[in-house]
Amino acid sequence: MQETVRHHISTLEQIIPGVVGPNGEAQVSAVVIDEGLSHWWAALIRICFALFSRPDANLSPDHVREVFRDLQSQMSSMELLHRQARNIKEYDDNISGPQRSIHLATDELICELPGVEFDGGCPDPLPFGLAVEMLSNPALLFMLPGRCTVGFASIFPKLQDILEGGDSVLFQEALEGLKSVPWKEGGCWEGNVVQRQLWRFQDLCSGGGLGFTVEIFLIALKQLLSTSPWKDSQSAMYVGTFRAITSDWSVYKHSLGTQKIVLHAVASPGGLISKFNYPAYITEELLALVYNMLKEQTGPHIDHAVEQLRDSDNRCYHGPPDFRARALEVILQSRLTAPSFS
Repeated sequence: MQETVRHHISTLEQIIPGVVGPNGEAQVSAVVIDEGLSHWWAALIRICFALFSRPDANLSPDHVREVFRDLQSQMSSMELLHRQARNIKEYDDNISGPQRSIHLATDELICELPGVEFDGGCPDPLPFGLAVEMLSNPALLFMLPGRCTVGFASIFPKLQDILEGGDSVLFQEALEGLKSVPWKEGGCWEGNVVQRQLWRFQDLCSGGGLGFTVEIFLIALKQLLSTSPWKDSQSAMYVGTFRAITSDWSVYKHSLGTQKIVLHAVASPGGLISKFNYPAYITEELLALVYNMLKEQTGPHIDHAVEQLRDSDNRCYHGPPDFRARALEVILQSRLTAPSFS
């Protein structure tokens, strides 16, 4: 499995010729794909806000066309991604290959864990609404970027048809598609879905899969607590499981991919903790892991997590009360020389 993943990491990290970042640095494929998706997402959110933000929204064809004309830059961004979408499909093998190797390495038992989702069983071509749902789902461990991008971009011809005065059937289909976009929480989307998959690959290679397993644990626990009657006696089993899968943290604490995955779960407005009110007996265990993994370490990914936790905008947060303040305290403490967190 690690050999397969290592091969596909090298492909995702290949520099796309001529593509550089704001400071002139070369950008990896995952960053370039994510930036394209982010531009499209931002354009789509802006269009939805213009159409639906008023309680008495006018959704007549003439008014919708007027909105599209006023948002030409957003329409141009969407057109660009629509043209490029099929080219991104060449990267799908670099996600599906490791996904298959993980299934084989676990005798496909990983697919039986409650709540754990992979992209493999989704239809191709992907409907627009399902693509939007997948892009917004932190529990989707691996997503095929090309297929999802093609599905995401599939609404543009319908929007263009509206702008050109097309038929009423496509008009209604386009409006229904736009209504499926979570535009009220549009600011919660980070736009790093492909990069997160690259972090998981790095974690599987150099982190022993520690971060990947923590994600799986949190996803499965959320599903169990959401669908089964709560029994206080189960807490010891869940804590024991978490401690068992994180017991070798010291071996992998320097894995950058592992650190990024754990920090995303803890600090991101789109992370797993922000989406569910996990019990304190698990969040304290998770924060102990964060402290130990980050103790006396620095890096831009840690600085970014601190910035996210300091953000006072809690519109997208549905996690445990006061967790963000507690997590910020723990990360800041981890930068100091101190005895192990307990």
